[in-house]
Amino acid sequence: MKGFALVAANLRATRRTSGKIDLAAGYLGALDPASLPIAARFLSGRPFSAREERTLSVGGSAIYRTGRAMFPEIDDETLGDCFREVGDAGETFALLQRGRGREEDLRLSEAAEFFDRLAATRGVEPKLSLLAGTLAPLAPDVLKEMVKLATGGQRTGLSMLLLEQAIARAFSVPVEAVQRANLLSGDVGRVAGLARAGRLSEAELVLFHPLGFQLAAVYEPGDELPWERIVVEGGLALVLSSNEGGGRWIARPESAESASNAMGDAPDSVLPTWVSSSSNSSS
Repeated sequence: MKGFALVAANLRATRRTSGKIDLAAGYLGALDPASLPIAARFLSGRPFSAREERTLSVGGSAIYRTGRAMFPEIDDETLGDCFREVGDAGETFALLQRGRGREEDLRLSEAAEFFDRLAATRGVEPKLSLLAGTLAPLAPDVLKEMVKLATGGQRTGLSMLLLEQAIARAFSVPVEAVQRANLLSGDVGRVAGLARAGRLSEAELVLFHPLGFQLAAVYEPGDELPWERIVVEGGLALVLSSNEGGGRWIARPESAESASNAMGDAPDSVLPTWVSSSSNSSS
């Protein structure tokens, strides 16, 4: 985790997006196959993939009580003042940890196993015991990143878009292929592994995970529609529907069965062969 902590610190200190991409790409490209997916997920700011529903259930109260257990010589009022003054739990823990001779590191796999156990642990006291027992021996920079990951406060400025570009650069693959694989799978860690192995085409559609805020594409009358770029797999296709004025056609993901019904009113000139023939056969 010390390598990850160094990269995270450099990402926060770098303003240029190209610099952030270079940093992330260099780090990811040097990792072994087992560590790569974990690091990619951590760089996204979360311990688990976007498609997973697991949560750590670690709130401000749990973090504060973990601090009390790790730094018992600090009274409650002073500890509270530290959190308020710094404004970030990870930074606070790192500052309090300095000068205590605690310098243990964690492998990325060990960090991932810790978050797995934390998500599976039920009850406040068992969670606090696991948090304090795991975090107390860690070096300040490692402790900071573990707390930031646990609380969702990474703030490295590395968006998912930049992370996808970093993966593409690290393994010399098209960024469009990385974006497509991430859209389908919802797991940037798996995508990084596939990119490293040159197998991005193997990414499969996984249902019930976030696909992004805006997936629609608007075409004006007379525009050439890029049917050759449309992905039809896993029973999904693109639906064309007109706006209220009837002047535009909007393409959005939909099931293939619904696509045939929804596009019944679209002119054949704007429909791909598979939709036109399907609609005609059903009418």
